[in-house]
Amino acid sequence: MSWSSHDAPDVQTQVADVDGSSRRRRCQGLRAVLLLGGLAFTQPAATAVKYSFATEAGLQGLDNPFLLPGKDRGAVLTEIAVNPTLTVSDNSGGSSLDIGGTATGRAYSQHYGQFLLGDAHVTGVVRRNEYLTLNASGSFQRSLSADALVVDVDAAADPASVRSTVAALASLAWTPTAGDTVTPQFNFEHSSYGGSAVLRGTSTTTGDLEYARRLSERTSIGAGARAAANRSGAAQFDTLAVFATLDRRFSSRLRLTGEAGAQRNHDRSPGPHRNRLGFAGRGGLCLEERLLTACLNGAMTSEISALGFLQRRYSVGGSATRRLGPGLSAGLAADYSRSNREQGIAAAAQSAANVRGTIDWQMASSLKLSGEAGYRQRNVGFDVGGGFVGVRLRWQK
Repeated sequence: MSWSSHDAPDVQTQVADVDGSSRRRRCQGLRAVLLLGGLAFTQPAATAVKYSFATEAGLQGLDNPFLLPGKDRGAVLTEIAVNPTLTVSDNSGGSSLDIGGTATGRAYSQHYGQFLLGDAHVTGVVRRNEYLTLNASGSFQRSLSADALVVDVDAAADPASVRSTVAALASLAWTPTAGDTVTPQFNFEHSSYGGSAVLRGTSTTTGDLEYARRLSERTSIGAGARAAANRSGAAQFDTLAVFATLDRRFSSRLRLTGEAGAQRNHDRSPGPHRNRLGFAGRGGLCLEERLLTACLNGAMTSEISALGFLQRRYSVGGSATRRLGPGLSAGLAADYSRSNREQGIAAAAQSAANVRGTIDWQMASSLKLSGEAGYRQRNVGFDVGGGFVGVRLRWQK
């Protein structure tokens, strides 16, 4: 979908209605995760409870917050956020339960209105012995699509929408020997886009089974299989993948991780379709020095699109943080993501890019001041970009 300077509307706070069956499924999934996390503490044990609270205020000037075509798109953003967290740890066995979230109130000086955003999560780890560890988590996130371009290239098609995501994960790490680990994992994720006439809700249910063997203190290799069921509106796709993994530490400071294999996609939507077999992979290289931390990452995979088809996605990114002195550090991050429709009627590729620089000053043990500046761009047949500059103050206790 393309916008013209005449028909691009002002953005107001909108929330998409979710049908009752979807809401029930999400609530059941989160209740299951909460119950699973609570099992870690059903038996008496020495526990430690830690509570923290943070609040943050931010001020930004943006020349085009939602990357919409046309003139007079600038605005000043003000926001206030609160972030409480609670962590309960079992000192004797290594189990833990972490609950937290963020509530953010955001307002724009003109055109775009006000928004209530935020996230919530619960994570449980059950470790009864050195051979078996169970992990489970559930999360909810509500954000503006314009802020999610790095993680969701579909958002480039309608950055003025409100993106809501519910996710649940459960995994088991079994180490039958000191050098072998077997990890089955289940993951569910559902995203919807409030206020969008272009983007549809997507759901992905994934099951993984991975085996890893440690060859030395610095090298591990492995193999795995993955099956996923994807849905976006009436479009339904199944994906099957087999892959090999590598985890290599070249030194105590430099680490390479990677995953590469073949992925088969099957379209279950009505009508004639054909299966596709292709390469899929991802990798990352990280350096951790005393004063510098830097990472590069990239991925190539097939995934469901909120536009209602299976897409081929390519992404690359990098980040670096440099300590400048006591309490002072600078950071730089850049990301690029591009997607193409895999089959069927040709559709224009879409892409999103983001670059951001920050300077953080730890003024006191509980007070941090940050400055930030950056630029974002999207392409859906035409390019629209916008820069921003701002300051944030965070207090944590």
